[in-house]
This record gives sequence, C-alpha cells and structure tokens, in this order.
Amino acid sequence: MSINQWLEGINNPDLLLAFFVCLPLFTLLIGFFHIRRSGDDTSLRYVYSVLTYTSAITGTFSISLISYALFFTKINLLDVNFFIYFLPLVSMVVTLMIIGKQAEFSRLPGFNRLSGLITLLLVTFAIILFVSKSQIFVGFFGSMESLLGLGVFVYFLLRWSLKRMTN
Repeated sequence: MSINQWLEGINNPDLLLAFFVCLPLFTLLIGFFHIRRSGDDTSLRYVYSVLTYTSAITGTFSISLISYALFFTKINLLDVNFFIYFLPLVSMVVTLMIIGKQAEFSRLPGFNRLSGLITLLLVTFAIILFVSKSQIFVGFFGSMESLLGLGVFVYFLLRWSLKRMTN
C-alpha cells in the first residue's frame, strides 16, 4: 500500500473533521475544568503532552505533504483535499496555542524531544530538497528511491552527530 492509497483510504471528511476539531476543543475543556479544580497538575501535564504529540505529529505530517506537493510534484494546492492537507495544520496551530496559554511547554514531559525531532525533520527535508533541486544526485547517481534512501541516511547522520555534540 502506497501513501497515496492510504490517503485515499482515510478520505472520510466527517471523521477527519470530527478528529481535528475535537482535538482543540478537548484541550479547551481540559483547561476549563482544570481551572475550576485545584490540586496537583502532574497528570494534567501528561494529558497536555499527549495532546501536544498528537497535534504536532499530524501537523508535521501535513507540513510534509504540503511541502512535497509544492516542491516535488508541483500539484496545485487549490485542487487538494482540505481535510487531509490543511486541517491537521490548522488544528495543530490552534491546539498548541491553547496549550501554550494553559501550561508551560518546558514543564511538559517529552516536549524537548518533540521539538528536537521536528527541527531535525525540517533540516533533513531542507537538505533533501536542496539535493533534489540541484538534480546532481538524481541525475547522475540514481532515482527518487535513491534520494529517499539518502534522506533516511542524512536524518540518521544528523541525529547521530547531534548526540555526539551534546554528550
């Protein structure tokens, strides 16, 4: 199953709309009920962390789909499905804004790893985009599958070198 077939399989607008609208609404409700009760907020930080990861992963996937459509396939973004390409991004921005007003991101468990992962993915995508646009690698050394393999290699190389620099 290819990613395109998978995207066509999840093309249920009602389900996608319900999920991506309920994510920020659920975050608002949690904040509203937390303000009304007092006590330890340790469990609330874990709930916010799960909501942050859920929205950030789907939003990052949406950003990569939009970038791929713009830079590699040159698809007209006016012709794509809004619920798959843009709604996760909007939901991520709104959810992270709500969480940012209700809690400090630095106190959320695992948030440093999430921001590092997103940054590393963006840097890897920028490097692969540069290599693809220069057409040196694909033109002389291989196909798009080779470029994908190079992308995976660059990601793990960057990850390994960042670990070596911080330790």
